[in-house]
Amino acid sequence: MARLATVSFLLALSACPAGTKPPPSPPPAAALPHEPIDVPVFNAARSEELQRLGPARAVWTGSEAVYVSLGVTSLWLGRIDVQGRQLAEAIEVPLGHPVSGGSAPTWVDGTIAAVYRVGERSHWIRVRPSGEVVVDQELESEAGWFLAYAEVAYAGAAGFALVARPTAGDGATRLVPFGLDGQRLGVSVDLGCSTPYALTGLTNGVAFACRAPSPGSTKEEDGFVAVVQQGKTMWRHAVRPGGHLVLGTDGTRVLATYEDDPTGPDAFEDPHIPVRVDLLGPTGALESSTVVPSVPPELRAQVIWTGNEFATASDRWLFRYGRDGTPVGIWDVEPQCNREFHATTLLWTGAQYLVIGDWGWRTCPAPLRPDAGPPTAHPLAPGLRWDPATDAIESPYDDW
Repeated sequence: MARLATVSFLLALSACPAGTKPPPSPPPAAALPHEPIDVPVFNAARSEELQRLGPARAVWTGSEAVYVSLGVTSLWLGRIDVQGRQLAEAIEVPLGHPVSGGSAPTWVDGTIAAVYRVGERSHWIRVRPSGEVVVDQELESEAGWFLAYAEVAYAGAAGFALVARPTAGDGATRLVPFGLDGQRLGVSVDLGCSTPYALTGLTNGVAFACRAPSPGSTKEEDGFVAVVQQGKTMWRHAVRPGGHLVLGTDGTRVLATYEDDPTGPDAFEDPHIPVRVDLLGPTGALESSTVVPSVPPELRAQVIWTGNEFATASDRWLFRYGRDGTPVGIWDVEPQCNREFHATTLLWTGAQYLVIGDWGWRTCPAPLRPDAGPPTAHPLAPGLRWDPATDAIESPYDDW
């Protein structure tokens, strides 16, 4: 099965013979109801051990969460349960080389996997929760190109893909596929875009966004969302460039949330720019489009699919969107903070949301702007739980 998945991933990204058509998309699944509005939300960042180790990201294994924090030449792994309680003391995983920066981790074949920067190179590192290093592989890059570890699209057991950027100039970037062992798979794909971002792995292919080259441009390279399959761009959906854009997927459809800015990226700080939420079908057809007077998730925010809805955590806010693309609501998950809170990971356990994040040095920022009002914005996430024993929601005391 692993070999079949790898072959499928290769076919999805490598070039196909002229005239070859992609396989027809499966019919859309029957609509399911939204998750209940009062889904519990737990903040695992309350763990003293996690706070001691510093900023971390996490994966859900199916029974518990494992978070990863960076050392100088090692990774630190910690385990927490569905309610954010520490299960065991964090363990150090020596790597034998410096490591800095990394992509969001993913859970694959019993390991926590991610791409990390090692000097001027990128390494694909897979580690078991026990601390065993399964793969620590330098990723092959071509002369004149470098791999951008911050832009990764995962395809489960099939592998992953990275963006390769030219080392000089502003030429178009490439999408480079790799297997779970860190070895190259087939040829790279020209994305036709100098600054791709928000890479998102689909069941078959990769979605990404591209910024427009300049405000007011009406050329083909204006801001867009696109999907690459069969070694070529299958469709594009134009978007105004704005300041923030994030993508999510249920495997075939793509959810795009962005600032609906008619004047270009120079105005993205304007607090009155509305937010547009587009749901794009498997062929790029616009299934729904909603405009709300709110705020968008931060650039590079992680969007997850729970099986019934899309969700993301950005700073101290939880954003939820129905399977039809309609916004369900935005909730404050840090209502009594005394320092700014930044969510780094949002996990879905099957019954509740689990937030991983860290606190900054500044005071807690103001709530969402007034014009974000109901029914989009809510002052407190229903079902919010910090400490199941006491239901305390006070943030850690700043005694550093």
